[in-house]
Amino acid sequence: MDTDQIVPTMNQLIKKMKGDGYSDNTLDHFLWIGHTFETFCVKRNIQKVNSNEARNFFKESFDFDLDAPNCQLQFTLRRPVLLLFEFYHTGNYLLRHHNTAYTNIPTAFLDFYLEYKDFVDNLITCQKQAKKNKLWTMGKFLLFLDKNRVYSFRELSTTLVHQFINSLESSPNTKDLHRGNLRQAIDWMFDKQICPFSGYSIFPVIHSSQRLSILSYYSKEDMRKAFDVIDINSVQGKLEMAVITTLYYTGIRASDLLEMTFAQLDWENDVFFIRQKKSGEPLTLPLLPEMKFALLDYIKNSRKAVNEDLDHIFLISCAPYHKFSIGGISSIVKRVFLRAEIDITGKHAGAHAMRHSLATNLMQESVPISAISNVLGHKQIRSTEKYLTIDETKLREFSLEVPYVFL
Repeated sequence: MDTDQIVPTMNQLIKKMKGDGYSDNTLDHFLWIGHTFETFCVKRNIQKVNSNEARNFFKESFDFDLDAPNCQLQFTLRRPVLLLFEFYHTGNYLLRHHNTAYTNIPTAFLDFYLEYKDFVDNLITCQKQAKKNKLWTMGKFLLFLDKNRVYSFRELSTTLVHQFINSLESSPNTKDLHRGNLRQAIDWMFDKQICPFSGYSIFPVIHSSQRLSILSYYSKEDMRKAFDVIDINSVQGKLEMAVITTLYYTGIRASDLLEMTFAQLDWENDVFFIRQKKSGEPLTLPLLPEMKFALLDYIKNSRKAVNEDLDHIFLISCAPYHKFSIGGISSIVKRVFLRAEIDITGKHAGAHAMRHSLATNLMQESVPISAISNVLGHKQIRSTEKYLTIDETKLREFSLEVPYVFL
């Protein structure tokens, strides 16, 4: 490959990846690596690039061996160049660990599916992952109809729809997801007069499946231990304190924390604003002193002031400086918990456990469930009621006394 072909080839690769559903963050990362690799070659008057030049690029620019990466960051850094060479030589690339939202659509239903996809794509309040899930459900449903040789929606019956749900080898919660998606889809079909019944006539109420396990929860004493082991005089400690105080004192999800920007912080009025990634709903929360001072310390004394990302607050601590992943945020929490010798046996010790812990600790302080629901950004109180499974005291209040029976 010629040096002047690096960026054009990378652009073609990115175009194909975009069509395959890769995120904008991934595509931006590929483009950045492509431009950086080209700049490296131009500065050294390299006319032809090959694997040896790629090895030199990663060794000089990022100080690791292309053939022997030893951490996830190094695997992430090298992947754009490996796929670049693969795409240049084959015109394609291997999809690794990337699942599409739906399976192949039967030919008989292709026109219908494309029309339904257009409907889903135009659902303004629906998040990207939720749209993928809706298409995933429809893809499975159409395959089921094809297998049963049903090619007209006029031939649909409520029995057949329930047979489809029962045929799924999925967890109870995933089946509930498919029921909800299918109910909306059949309502849409009913409105278009291509189906003889509505979705709500089949699934008038979708009861959430019984929780299979107790949510992970850490007491106030556990949290004190965690805060005590953080070295706030170190660069890493300032990051740990800012992350854990923000998660614990606000209860926001990791997906919202990693998207936090400076524009969302109102220092003067001690509040901050987010738009929840899961629901798309706005949420205003207090900027409590514990969180505020930890954030200020991190921003002034730990966060890298770089041009790569001027907006996001939480950035990884080594080049290339960009926002954290959800896994990266959770690993910070788990690392601190292990250092504090907190018992995590049989529990999750990631970012979401902080949300569960805040809710439960508030319940133990007799804070009304409606207030807790507002803090967590839940639209309905029943979403918050699942935290009752953690609080043994509250469970006792709701339980009935079992009468003694003489035998």
